[in-house]
Amino acid sequence: MSDSDFVKKRSRRQPAQSSPTVAESQDAPRAGETVSEGSAMESAPGAPPNYRLMKAIVITLGVLIGLAFAALVVGFVMRLTGHSTQTGGAPQTAARYELPAGAKILSLQVAGNRLILGVHSDAGSEVDIFDSETGRLVGQIKPKPR
Repeated sequence: MSDSDFVKKRSRRQPAQSSPTVAESQDAPRAGETVSEGSAMESAPGAPPNYRLMKAIVITLGVLIGLAFAALVVGFVMRLTGHSTQTGGAPQTAARYELPAGAKILSLQVAGNRLILGVHSDAGSEVDIFDSETGRLVGQIKPKPR
């Protein structure tokens, strides 16, 4: 095999010869001192003087991003499972509505979450609007008395 064939088949990832890697420090530790990862970066030439402050800011922002993401996931799961975000003390009960004496229901319609009743009584005709979720009277439409 010629030298040119050898060069063509050689890979950049696996060079023909590799020298061992040696880590060297320009500042040798004094007697009794050890070198830690943090102190190596802080004493590195070109490192900003406020490296610790920037590191604390990055860690704080990372924690805040994590908390925001957790809150987002919790809100999404609560919506999917149908949990209500309302903070009410007592559970709501359906309201009770009684028609006046002698009144008759002429029409009944549903529009969204509203129940619309057309009622005729001795006093005249009226329209009653109820919330279908709670059963409470939302509004009444009555003609003016003559």
